[in-house]
This record gives sequence, C-alpha cells and structure tokens, in this order.
Amino acid sequence: MAAEGAGEGRKKAETEQQLRRDRREQVAHQEHRLAVQLEQERQEFQRLLRVQQEQQEREERERRGGRGWHRPTPRSYRHL
Repeated sequence: MAAEGAGEGRKKAETEQQLRRDRREQVAHQEHRLAVQLEQERQEFQRLLRVQQEQQEREERERRGGRGWHRPTPRSYRHL
C-alpha cells in the first residue's frame, strides 16, 4: 500500500509540474499575442497621424493662397 501511495504522489507531482509548464506556455503565447497586437495598433496610429499631418499641411498651403508646390500648368492652357 505504501508503494501505491508513493506512486500516486509522484503522479500528482508530475501532473502539477505539467500544469505549471502548460500555464507558463499559455502566458508566453498571450504575451506574444499582445505584443503583436500592440505593434499593429502602433503602426495604425502612426499611419493615421501621418494622414492627419498631411491633411493639415494641405490645409495650411490652401490658407496661404496655394503657395508652395503645385502641378505645373500645361503649356496649352497658359494662353487662356
């Protein structure tokens, strides 16, 4: 009977150790997933910020009377 109790104790210890390993792996996967999500959100934020800045620059150029870069007028329209 003592041998059975030792075997059960060893099995219980192995099971608990496996559960701890599984939990560490689960936490590592969750941390990785969150890191990937955070990077995607950072990139999207940077893209939106760039779009907003470009829009503000366009509006500022329009307020200054369109000075700054503009598409050259084709020669055929210059006489009009």
